[in-house]
Amino acid sequence: AHAQTLSPERRGDMLIVATYRPMDSAVAGESAFCEVIRALLESEHTVGVEQTPLARRETEELILSVLKTTGARSIDPRITDAVVNKTSGRPLFVAEISRLLRSSLDSEDPIAALEGDCLVPVAFE
Repeated sequence: AHAQTLSPERRGDMLIVATYRPMDSAVAGESAFCEVIRALLESEHTVGVEQTPLARRETEELILSVLKTTGARSIDPRITDAVVNKTSGRPLFVAEISRLLRSSLDSEDPIAALEGDCLVPVAFE
């Protein structure tokens, strides 16, 4: 919307990187932000990349990459199962849960940190 109001001589190449969840109601709203997002989505120059859930092995690799500072070289399969169950394989959520896990590794049962009520299960369709 705003890019279309620029005169041809003032237009240039631009890279915009944005993330949103398709089910976000904010995109369907009436704010200026929503109008810009809708205009970008309708543009022939927009390239969308859908982020799909990680497979179990990819989830485990991401967990290990976050835990590498602890010297971890492998993960108890129960931990991977707990992370997969909590995150549905969503990469950003896997990374955040892995950081939580890293901070709880000193406890006797790090899996308990993943099973607590402080984590809200999210269902993705």
